[in-house]
Amino acid sequence: SALSATRPLVNPLLRPPGYQFTTRDYDAYVETRDWYLFTHPRVLRAALLSGGILWRIAVHMLDVDELLRGPSTWAHFTDLRTQVWLGNDSIVEDLLTQDETDFLCGKYVDFVTKATHSWWPEPKQFARSAIDRGWWSDSAESWYRRKLRDYSSPATCVPIRRRDYRPKTA
Repeated sequence: SALSATRPLVNPLLRPPGYQFTTRDYDAYVETRDWYLFTHPRVLRAALLSGGILWRIAVHMLDVDELLRGPSTWAHFTDLRTQVWLGNDSIVEDLLTQDETDFLCGKYVDFVTKATHSWWPEPKQFARSAIDRGWWSDSAESWYRRKLRDYSSPATCVPIRRRDYRPKTA
């Protein structure tokens, strides 16, 4: 549709082969991600309503008024929505694009090998992990906080290759 062409674009983050990540990379990711969530309430709301890892990444930016405001205008005019019918009425909610999901998870692409790394697993990967129980559990929170500690230390601040992501319980 014509509206999809005017949606905000999120470009993949590119890195050369053998790039050495630092805590500055993680801090830059957090700052950029939070700015994006703050300036794109549709994305923030969709992430919060997605649950799982996307909810946890975005929850610190929670704006209850924005959440209660309802879906964006985009949800009514694009295919990026979910719609539930209740008799003759329907409920429409925004969905995230794959690029937005990748951005929120902190995806990086090696521009030569095309290998992907990210700070957080894709929602599908997280949903298949041992710590996803269908709600944000104590073990999921322990895992998340352990990863935050890892990312604050130069010795352990390394995003994971996406194909190898297997979150384990704390």
